[in-house]
Order: sequence, then structure tokens, then C-alpha cells
Amino acid sequence: MQIYFLTVLANILAGLVIANSFLKEKIKGFDKFSDMLENRTFKLWLGIAVAVIGILSFFKFGEKDIVIIGDLLPSLSSLFCGFVLISQYIAVKSEGDDSVSEEVSGFFKSVSALSEKYNAIIGITAIIIGILHMILPSAVIL
Repeated sequence: MQIYFLTVLANILAGLVIANSFLKEKIKGFDKFSDMLENRTFKLWLGIAVAVIGILSFFKFGEKDIVIIGDLLPSLSSLFCGFVLISQYIAVKSEGDDSVSEEVSGFFKSVSALSEKYNAIIGITAIIIGILHMILPSAVIL
């Protein structure tokens, strides 16, 4: 039950953070939350937490058994959103840092550039998956 709640919360919160700039333009009054959602350290820790929750939600813990691939779509969404948030942090952090190799830095910069191009789609999709998972808790894939 706790993993279910965390998966719903993680998808919705990660979706809000990723689609922040889009939601700021479309929703009046969203500016109040926007400053907190743009904090880079918050994004990093949220990305790590969302990725861990995504990994944990792959397993559905029953009374006597553990079923693998419990909530497939919310788990994949959490993992992807966590990866996007972490890669955006690393891409910005590695710009002035010589200790990070150029291949690693280039990879995260390209992932970050691609994800920033589709931030609204990724974020809104994660929010929708979180809401659908909340409404339909017993669906096998959701």
C-alpha cells in the first residue's frame, strides 16, 4: 500500500517538476510553486527518490509471494522521470567541471537537451499516469 501511494505521488510530483515551464505559462497562479520546483538540488533528490520508487514498484508484495512487474506503466514512468531529472542536473553540473569525462558529459547533455525539448509531454504524461494509477489501483499494468 505504501509503495502504491509513493508511486502515485512520485509520478505526479515528477511530472509537475518536469512540466514546470509549460504549466507556469498555462495555469494562472502556478508561479508560486514554480520557484521551488526549479531548484536544482531539489530536482536531483527528487530524481533519485523517484527512480528508487520506480525500482521498488516493479515488485508487488503480496501476503505470501512477490510478483515481479506489479505496476508496469507507473514503474517505467517513475524510472524515466527519475532519469530525466538526474540527467538534467548532471548536464548543468558538468558544464564547468573538468573531472567529468567528455563522453559522460556529452551523453547527459544530449539526454537533457532532448528531454527539455519534450518536457511538457513527458511531465503531463507522468501526471496522467499517476492520476490513472490512483483511480484504477487494481489494474494489472496501471
